[in-house]
Amino acid sequence: MLSRRRAYVRIWAVGLLLACGGDSSGPDGDQPGAATALVAVSGGTQTGVVGGTLAQPIVVKVSDSRGRAVPGVAVNFRIDSGNGTLAPTVATTDASGQAQ
Repeated sequence: MLSRRRAYVRIWAVGLLLACGGDSSGPDGDQPGAATALVAVSGGTQTGVVGGTLAQPIVVKVSDSRGRAVPGVAVNFRIDSGNGTLAPTVATTDASGQAQ
């Protein structure tokens, strides 16, 4: 039960942080609004050898309430369980809303 509670708090915190930022409708029909969603794109289920590097980068996508990619958003990466290191720990989303 404790792990579910922790997962819930993390999801809530990410949702709260992404929801901050103003009007989510965007300044016009073509521009993305504020970031409201963060989804894993690839790399999140990899395993590796201790001291080694994963074969693929961990990639996430940030989008607005209408599903449009949001560029320029800082995404913080962290390890929730086990040992390991990350580099970088913060990445900024590109034009397609992806960070790795």
